[in-house]
Formats: sequence, structure tokens, C-alpha cells
Amino acid sequence: MHHPPVSVGSRWVDVLGLADAEAFWEVLATHERVEAILCGHIHQAFECRRATPHGEVAIYACPATSDQFLPRAETFAVDAAALPGFRVFDLGDTLSTRVERVVL
Repeated sequence: MHHPPVSVGSRWVDVLGLADAEAFWEVLATHERVEAILCGHIHQAFECRRATPHGEVAIYACPATSDQFLPRAETFAVDAAALPGFRVFDLGDTLSTRVERVVL
């Protein structure tokens, strides 16, 4: 999905999150085998977990392939120190992920 279904701790980004996120979580609660939610939109690597009736689900956001937004910023800010990147997922027996950065 594009917009994150959780707060990422950055006020200006959080207002742009998934519209009606609680309805999304209500639907997700009816599914037992959800292991992870993948999203973007926030131009930064982000990970958290959220409890569901069937256990915890991981939420992963991918960094941007362009400018990164400064994590936990109150107002718009670019993280000048963070390189562009992407997230790699290994969907073997267990889900694993890592972020790769690209030096321009």
C-alpha cells in the first residue's frame, strides 16, 4: 500500500497517512495470516509492529529513491545526510528485510 496505516512520529507526515486507517485495521483483524504491511509515501525507512487479534504484524516503509524526509520532524524537512535507497525483502521460510542505500 502507499500511505502508511500507522503514525510514523512526524506530525506533518502523519496527517498524510492512510485515510480511515482504523477501518483498514478492522478489516485486517478478520485475517489470521497477515505477517507484514509494506508501504511507502514517507520518504524514509521505517519499521514498527502493531498488535492484532491474531498476533503482531510488522509494518515496513521503504526509503525514497530520491530525497529522504527527516524522521520525527515537526515540519517538512529533508534529511540531507540520508542517501537514497530501497528496501529488499526475502520471502523465504521467514520474512526478512534490509535497507540498501545508493551512493550517487
